[in-house]
Amino acid sequence: MHEDGLLVEDAQFLRQFLVSDLYAPIGHKPGHARQAPSPAPDAAAASQTTQTNSVPTLVPPAQPVQPAAQLAANPLPPAPTPVKTPSPAPVVVPVAALPQSQIPSYGDNAARMLVLVIEPNHDFLAPADLELLLKILSSIKRTATDIALVNLGRVGMLPWAALNKQFGPVQVLTFGMPKTGYPALALSQRYAVTSMGAFKTLHADPISAMQGNDTLKRALWNGLKGL
Repeated sequence: MHEDGLLVEDAQFLRQFLVSDLYAPIGHKPGHARQAPSPAPDAAAASQTTQTNSVPTLVPPAQPVQPAAQLAANPLPPAPTPVKTPSPAPVVVPVAALPQSQIPSYGDNAARMLVLVIEPNHDFLAPADLELLLKILSSIKRTATDIALVNLGRVGMLPWAALNKQFGPVQVLTFGMPKTGYPALALSQRYAVTSMGAFKTLHADPISAMQGNDTLKRALWNGLKGL
């Protein structure tokens, strides 16, 4: 019932956990003396073994810091300058190359009123813009019969001499004309009548900009009364 001072109370417990085969070294035969187990290594030795057998972590070398003097000697390349595509130059047709009545126009020019627009996507004007123009002209008792409507967006920026030769205007009404288009027309001021000697001029915003804009319509109306 007892061995080496240990009291054995449950034989089944011992048979389950203290089986001799669990502790028998490999190659041990019954009847042979068992060798004493090797003493457990102390903590210091175990720690040294673990450190010896562990795989060292590879840390990439730090990149050297470039000195300020070297940065100044070798600066970063400047950012590329954006390339600006030049706008195409306006087409200018020599006066000699324009026979009489070659410049296409809308209207009969009975009142010698020249109307200039720039609408490259239309023969003359969009239908809605043409309708608005005729309504504006009717307010000063003008009709399509009285005007010559020329679309410079289709025929190009013709020389003023060519326009003057063909249409002989006494009134010039322009819509959306750039200020540098015709120096002879004094395009710097809009909605104000300017006398140029043989004719008077009045310059306004594009007709499409007047759609639904009562302020621009009123400004044009006031200018037309003096034309």
